[in-house]
Amino acid sequence: MRVEHGAEVDCGLLASVYLELLGGRQPGLDFASPVDVVGAAERISRPARPHAPSAEELIAHQAMLQIISEPIWLIEA
Repeated sequence: MRVEHGAEVDCGLLASVYLELLGGRQPGLDFASPVDVVGAAERISRPARPHAPSAEELIAHQAMLQIISEPIWLIEA
């Protein structure tokens, strides 16, 4: 039974599972290292995708905001 919950604990557990799925511990795999050991040389560099919404998305978003009653971002704590 886990008594703690947090990103660091979860990352450690996920790393353990990932390594086991790969066939066991790999001495060169260090998550503290700035170098990605798994496939760093094989990565394809791609241009960043635009994250700005389109005009249609902005209109749809504004329409959705109009139908929300009592939005949590307007409630004072």
